[in-house]
Amino acid sequence: MAPVGLVLGVGRAWGYGDGPSPAVDPGQLVTYPSALAGLGDTLPTFDPTDVAIAGIPDTAVGIDSAPAVALPDPPTGTTLIVDDDHMQCPNATFTSINAAVIAAAPGDTIKVCPGIYSDNVIVDKQLTFLGRTQASDGRCANPITPDRKHDSIVQYPYAPGTGANGGSAGFSVQASSVVIDGFIVEPLTGTGGPTQDGDGVYSSLAVSGTVVQNSIIQHNARGVHLFSDGLTESVVRMNCIRDNNLGPENTLTGQGIYLDIDFSNGLIEHNFTTLNSSAAMNLYIASDVTISHNKSLADGSAVAIFASALDIPKGPIEVFYNLATQATGSTFFIGGANDDLHIIDNDLRNGAFSGIRFSDLTFVGPLLAPSLNVEVRGNQVQRMGNSGIRAGGQAPDSAALVDSTLARNNSHNNVMDGIRIEAEGNGANVITLNTLKHNGEHDCHDDTVGPLTGLTLNTWTNNEGDTQNRPGLCKHAATTP
Repeated sequence: MAPVGLVLGVGRAWGYGDGPSPAVDPGQLVTYPSALAGLGDTLPTFDPTDVAIAGIPDTAVGIDSAPAVALPDPPTGTTLIVDDDHMQCPNATFTSINAAVIAAAPGDTIKVCPGIYSDNVIVDKQLTFLGRTQASDGRCANPITPDRKHDSIVQYPYAPGTGANGGSAGFSVQASSVVIDGFIVEPLTGTGGPTQDGDGVYSSLAVSGTVVQNSIIQHNARGVHLFSDGLTESVVRMNCIRDNNLGPENTLTGQGIYLDIDFSNGLIEHNFTTLNSSAAMNLYIASDVTISHNKSLADGSAVAIFASALDIPKGPIEVFYNLATQATGSTFFIGGANDDLHIIDNDLRNGAFSGIRFSDLTFVGPLLAPSLNVEVRGNQVQRMGNSGIRAGGQAPDSAALVDSTLARNNSHNNVMDGIRIEAEGNGANVITLNTLKHNGEHDCHDDTVGPLTGLTLNTWTNNEGDTQNRPGLCKHAATTP
């Protein structure tokens, strides 16, 4: 199936938000205590070091927290050396990366010395590319100017057809098990072409095992844009993915890491993402993916997931132990038609809209469908401009979340609600053992109508909160409309 740029462009315009967001005045918010006490012996007891209380330390996620990953030394005689000016590597045989690719045999390593390479690197065989760039949290949090004396820089020109939808790419991966390690990848400015559809790293259909690591990927429309047939695990780790917003808003821009239609078998870990205006990590009809130990700062959404239930073969999506702050949309935006999704032990702070937002929006034509079999457990969500956790559809009688569990989450100091289940068909969910405090409207809120707790469609048990809109949702809570 070909990429559907036009349909997903609608998602860019939507912005993965969740409706009007009142301004957050930090001075009006109550600081949540570091330990819980006096909740009653039938309620959960958390250790002070539990992620839902203590939060995730900044040093436990991102590039700098990752264990070193050393690539094996290549066999003698299989390394080709590239240097654009022969200053750093006088013995280099090639001055362009593509020339080395043409000369290389499958399995070879191409060592790219510091310099600037105006290549659209076309990778049509299994190769390992080793650059000299060192990514770090510090280099990612602040704008950087590439240094040709120390960085291996790919500044790719407009070259139609090397990337997605007829656009351009820095690395265009057309073979399986390609490794890209240690580069700055960004478009070449001033070439006159429509580079707004540029991919920093692009892997084409029917390949897998792409590894992108230790790199700084910036100023593209999409930083890392991967397909995968799932035969070999694809990995995106220890990268700085920043400011990938090139092009007009009606294109598929603003994506940091984008896993495209029928992608499966992927690992995204220990990346630092920032200033990607749609989403730091966006999964569209993808499954069997683990997203962990990433740090997101001021992205549109840290994670956006759509229509994983449509992927064949299916596999779970696990999103755990990620830290996201200052999102300009909903921090985690979970669209429609997802299945077997696990959102566990994440720390979400200070976002403009909701922390974890469930919607029935799928971007698959007119289809609106709920997500089901979702587990949301042990997350800390605080200081959101809307609700901490919110489930609600886009159309009348449409459900966003069914047959799912929200358990042991800590949602506090949000402008609207701690957990908000909106009307229509958001039913058969179990909301249990959550701690919800100091939220502006209600700690516990459910607008569905049915035969279960508080005459809703959902089962609420052993939740701690002070305010609720229906009786029985939270223990010891006052009920107000």
